[in-house]
Amino acid sequence: MRVLIVEDEVKMAGLIRRGLREEGLAADVAIKGEDALWMAEATGYDAIVLDVMLPGIDGFQTCRRLREAGIWAPVLMLTARDAVEDRVAGLDGGGGRAGAVNRGDGTDVWIDVPTNTNPPDG
Repeated sequence: MRVLIVEDEVKMAGLIRRGLREEGLAADVAIKGEDALWMAEATGYDAIVLDVMLPGIDGFQTCRRLREAGIWAPVLMLTARDAVEDRVAGLDGGGGRAGAVNRGDGTDVWIDVPTNTNPPDG
């Protein structure tokens, strides 16, 4: 399984990458949404870990553009934002079907666990 980590904080990206590698997963890192777009188009990722607050295009827009490009890998969105509007924006942008989970430390994890990763009809 190959995962794309999109996180601009280098230390956090490294921690996530190390944890995934310890679980036997291959992991690549992009530090900007723009990088995530070309990397996801060039590589068939099985999942994407996506920070919401990125330089350049944010995680919401990155997720929207991934979906528009036909990239339907499940997305796990990381954020310290707690407003309902932010959760809705993430879900509407294609970042989740399962909803938001508050980790209890002031950050949320949005999980996209579709039963079918094909694009929606229509």
